[in-house]
Amino acid sequence: MNGPACRMRNLPQGARVLLVAEARSPGIERDVVVEDPFHERLLLELGDRVSSPAELAALLRERGITHLLYNRDEARRMARSAGREAYFATGRERGRRVVRGFFRACLDPLARVGPSPIYRLRGRCRPGDPGPFSAPVSGRTRDHAAW
Repeated sequence: MNGPACRMRNLPQGARVLLVAEARSPGIERDVVVEDPFHERLLLELGDRVSSPAELAALLRERGITHLLYNRDEARRMARSAGREAYFATGRERGRRVVRGFFRACLDPLARVGPSPIYRLRGRCRPGDPGPFSAPVSGRTRDHAAW
């Protein structure tokens, strides 16, 4: 077994995982929500509705999300194929900023196997301002959030 399914085995039985830039859900023995990469990114859509990373985390918790898997390599590939610099380069500045802050303040890394870190949604986001949004230089990521 490889791909995301093998990385999910150690998550709690009641985990609900948001798959970001990852569509390989078969074999995952946890409840999953697959972000549709061909429309507005779910995180950006929700980020545009709220004013802070903590509010975005609360919306995800309301949907039962407990964990997030983010496939960085697939995100880069999808961005390149769409002619964008980054996976999260769509949407409005405010939404991108909220999502960027969410990755920094509201997620705890659990495991990193290959290009797909798995995060646990924190019970409470760390305080602090994520700063202004900035796109990656030359399509390379600065950190795990693909900015």
